[in-house]
Amino acid sequence: MTSQPDLAVAIHDRGYVHAPPRDVFEVVARLSEYPGWWARVTVRPASAETAQIILAGLGKVDVSIRIERPPESLILDVRSARVAGTFEWFLQPHGEAGTIANVLLGLSFAPGWGRRRELAYRTAVRRGLVGLKDLLEARPTG
Repeated sequence: MTSQPDLAVAIHDRGYVHAPPRDVFEVVARLSEYPGWWARVTVRPASAETAQIILAGLGKVDVSIRIERPPESLILDVRSARVAGTFEWFLQPHGEAGTIANVLLGLSFAPGWGRRRELAYRTAVRRGLVGLKDLLEARPTG
């Protein structure tokens, strides 16, 4: 990527999970386990804190944990030849036993990001939010 970003995008999606933020955080902080609950995502772990992830809309990107603030936030650095930015899980308590899981993407990218790529990415994130919800809500409460 050039030193000056050609274009930029900020995308926010969110979903409700009937589980406390600490349980949601435990799941999203384990990058290598994303394929177990996030349909159509591929992960090649490099270490406990870095991985290569293939996600619709973004393609193949290198991801590393930038900031961990359990149980409310996990910020990931996202990099490839075409994109650079952050992907954040921001978890807000909701009610007595729920969480609003916010997914925030802020990217600078080379030309080629268009509406089709954004829709593919947002569809992939929604699949991830549904998978996260299904995984956590299938667990016994205690």
